[in-house]
Amino acid sequence: MKKKAFLDVSISICPRYKAPYADASWYAISLASNIDCGVCGNSWSPKKSQVDRLLLEFLLDKDGNVIDIKKKQIEDK
Repeated sequence: MKKKAFLDVSISICPRYKAPYADASWYAISLASNIDCGVCGNSWSPKKSQVDRLLLEFLLDKDGNVIDIKKKQIEDK
């Protein structure tokens, strides 16, 4: 039997530099934490600039090693 692990990911864009960022949704959306752009230093709320959200499903072998990854879009906008 294969095991599964999941990660809810939000994609946002720095409003100033337009650099894309991927963060765990619990951090970026649920907690509404600010993100600091590593390029320009701008701080912004990914909750306000979210462009996509998806659920990553990690298929694991019996030892817990990742053998495959699937994605599913989450519609929460």
